[in-house]
Amino acid sequence: MAFDIYQVRYENLKLELTKGLFLFHAEHPTGWQVWAMGSTYGLTAVVGGADKVDFDANLVSISRVVQDEQEAIGLNRVDSKLERDGRSVIAVAPNPEGWKSYYSGAGDTTSGARVLGGGQRILETFAGPDTKTITIQYREPVELHDGEAFWRPLDAWDVEDYFDLYVSIPATPATANGSNTGNANKVALGGGAHMFVPAAGNGAWNIDLATAVPVPSETKQGYFDVNRDTGAVSVSSLLGHADWMLFDFPLTIYFLRKISMGSPLGVFDVDAYKTQWISERWQIKIEITKVTTGAGKFGGWLLAYRRNPS
Repeated sequence: MAFDIYQVRYENLKLELTKGLFLFHAEHPTGWQVWAMGSTYGLTAVVGGADKVDFDANLVSISRVVQDEQEAIGLNRVDSKLERDGRSVIAVAPNPEGWKSYYSGAGDTTSGARVLGGGQRILETFAGPDTKTITIQYREPVELHDGEAFWRPLDAWDVEDYFDLYVSIPATPATANGSNTGNANKVALGGGAHMFVPAAGNGAWNIDLATAVPVPSETKQGYFDVNRDTGAVSVSSLLGHADWMLFDFPLTIYFLRKISMGSPLGVFDVDAYKTQWISERWQIKIEITKVTTGAGKFGGWLLAYRRNPS
């Protein structure tokens, strides 16, 4: 059933406080019924008959008014942990609950035994002008927070040298079955690019969700869900309105682009508050381009939040 959202203002006369109560009012048989806003103490529209019964039923079902100088409690309620004296515990922290800080100057192993920090180090040595790429990959989803890059010796680097930080998102592997018995089909996007959509055993393609590479849908027009704790990909019940998509082509998303290395301190430090969720199937890449003569080294570290930093 279609519905709209309306906000009604009430005022506690003793405390002179105003709280919002959200009312969900079903579609009127003859069109949208609009409730007017007006006077200091509430609704100004005249509501009668079946509409008044409907309005009162909605109000009773989703809100309750607490007397004795307390404010009205509506749908927009936040529950939190409490101190012993009853005060709410509000933690200003960017990491999800249960996720821990993880500082590293290297990625994880990408196959075989799980070794955190056992992958490629954020370290490159240059004999002279060159372009080199460092690849960092984690064994589980992380939320990338910030980090630092530095280069030495200072006289071997100048403003013409630069580095990029980006995420490389591979294509989702797929196999044509030739018998229309697969779990996916392709939708053409133009230019030879395709998006995968789920099929109920009658698709032209087979994809393994255990190796599928999710891509976020900013417009929520995807077909898949992703468990942010585990990275597991599944077919969404909100087909065409989900948060994630699967493609048959790779993508590159830049976080830092052509950062000059001419700093007299030889360091680039990022202290961001917002985090960026990173799938364990994505690769974080640092590409360093050195044009200045002379030998030099580039190093760095990243701060990420993860559930199992051990």
